[in-house]
Amino acid sequence: MSRSPVFLIGSMLAVLFGWMGSPGIRAASSAPQTETCTALLERAQALLERGQAGSALELLRADMPHCPESAQAYNLLGISYDQQDRLEAAQRAFQKAAELAPQWPAVHNNMASTYLREGQSKLAVIEFKQALKLEPNNKLAAISLASFYLEQKDYAQSLGYFLAAGAPGSNEPAELLGLAKAYFGTGDRKDGLAAAGKLSAIGKGDPKVEFSLGLLLAQYGYYEKAIDHFSAIRPEQRDFASYQNLGLSLMALRRFAGAQAAFEMALRLSPNNPDACLGLGRVLLSSDEPDRAVYWLSQADRAVPRRVDIVFALAEALIRASRYEQAVALLNDALRNAPGNADLLQAFGDLAAAEHRDQEAISSYQQSLKSEPGDLGSLLGLANVCQRLGRSAEAVEVYQRILTLSPNNAAANTALGQDSLKQGQLSRAEMYFATALREDPNLPEANESMAEIDLHHGRYGEADEALRQVLKAHPGDQRAHYLLGEVLLKLGRKNDAEAEFKLSENPRGQAAASHTVAPH
Repeated sequence: MSRSPVFLIGSMLAVLFGWMGSPGIRAASSAPQTETCTALLERAQALLERGQAGSALELLRADMPHCPESAQAYNLLGISYDQQDRLEAAQRAFQKAAELAPQWPAVHNNMASTYLREGQSKLAVIEFKQALKLEPNNKLAAISLASFYLEQKDYAQSLGYFLAAGAPGSNEPAELLGLAKAYFGTGDRKDGLAAAGKLSAIGKGDPKVEFSLGLLLAQYGYYEKAIDHFSAIRPEQRDFASYQNLGLSLMALRRFAGAQAAFEMALRLSPNNPDACLGLGRVLLSSDEPDRAVYWLSQADRAVPRRVDIVFALAEALIRASRYEQAVALLNDALRNAPGNADLLQAFGDLAAAEHRDQEAISSYQQSLKSEPGDLGSLLGLANVCQRLGRSAEAVEVYQRILTLSPNNAAANTALGQDSLKQGQLSRAEMYFATALREDPNLPEANESMAEIDLHHGRYGEADEALRQVLKAHPGDQRAHYLLGEVLLKLGRKNDAEAEFKLSENPRGQAAASHTVAPH
């Protein structure tokens, strides 16, 4: 089974959106100052703006007696300490500023930023909320709270603060990206796409923006759009993460040649990177090159031994390459470190099924499903074995269970379509095959079965086109050759039909598969 791709944040994303790292330099509070104090504050603020925090600190500490009741003096003192990573001293200064000017929201924002740098997010949230209470339109506090709840995956609260900050009307890339994430997180894809579209227009060509949008859209299954954004990054600006995520998006759409090229570029930038080796191995396995897949997946396993997703993919490749003993050794070793792991148990089931040890396969799949009841790979394996054993009713029940979890699953829709085809329920079968082909347009079994239905209904042109597409990808497919022979006969091309029957290695009149529907 193909696992959902895990997209990498990587370096290209950098930090497009994040919390404020250190306090800003705020305007003076409304409290009156002496002329000497005002001059001192102006000098200290100028030093801070030039990045001379040490000089500002010395000045403020020496001349603080001139500003004994000045909230702004303590605010600048706190900023000076903060910029030198003296966070406890900064907090004491900000606390004094808050006592002197209880209605001044900026000092609460500054206090919050020091708590963030210490990792005390709960205290930071309290201070940002206090700033908002004092000034409901305080954008810095609202955006900071939106970011905090976004990191906590509390998308509803995050979205509320983004809206309070006016993010939909913003032209700031960081705010629009956060807003899009919050919308998607709450399930509002329409507004999420709208925010992403606005960000795309503002940041077109900016590699950080293009990468961030590609990553976000890929995570929500918009692979075509994601590919457009990853591809919009100029080649000289692409890093490992951009190629890796481009490869994952292409692989999700079964564009294996492009995915392979992207993973190979990722490996040039980061030789033997286990994630790139894993991606390349999966592509080769999907392209029916199990021996080459074994090589790259072994590289990944050597780099990160016993990582379950790598072990699973390597075991599947070894099974496909009929290297069963190696698969057994690999899986036994992995299970010792991760007993009861659903993926590893599924791989044992796949191994037993490949060797026609059907009862052992069923047992392994059932154990896997105890650990993870919704594991699609184990459900598909279980259904396939039941079908092979002639337990059709059980197989159909499991395939239907798969569709409750994944309505567009191509394998389950194809199997249910073939079951309907055997029972002569052509309309129902056509519905299943159409769903399967929307999910995977190149699936041979679904294309061949749909061609049978086209043949039955006299749609010879559609059947001819579908079968030639199958044979282009799978020249040795006997069933496709046989069905194409039937189509060509109906089109009056007897010699061409006989050539296809020969390629099917079946005598005229014997179908290459058991589900063939008799044509009109």
